[in-house]
Amino acid sequence: MGAWGTGPFDNDDAADFAVSLDHIEPEQRADAIRDILVKVVDESNYLERDAGGAAVAAAALVAAQQSDTITIDCIHGPKQSLPELAEDLRPIAVLALSRVLAEWSELNELWLDSPDGDAWLHMIAHLADVLGKE
Repeated sequence: MGAWGTGPFDNDDAADFAVSLDHIEPEQRADAIRDILVKVVDESNYLERDAGGAAVAAAALVAAQQSDTITIDCIHGPKQSLPELAEDLRPIAVLALSRVLAEWSELNELWLDSPDGDAWLHMIAHLADVLGKE
């Protein structure tokens, strides 16, 4: 896993997702965020690392619009502005984070085997907490 930290954009898959957002039309960015979250929620088989990393990044983007305690990495996060994301993305993002933490998730397996696994789990829990608040 190409990770340099435990933040939502501190890995190759999340950074790639951010770059992909920067390369699509502004009006398509919200749909791209929704698409990766729904893809991960709907995955009933083994969840590959790249999809999991992108979903965590997408969830962070949704959470960042809810709370100033979530900061988006200005180096590896999207450089282009995002539209206001729909409120209904919050519960979808929480479900995606739950799926990333579930069995048959490569990203979860990799972090559980890492010395920084607890810090990564704390970051995921913080995102879920922000997303779950009314």
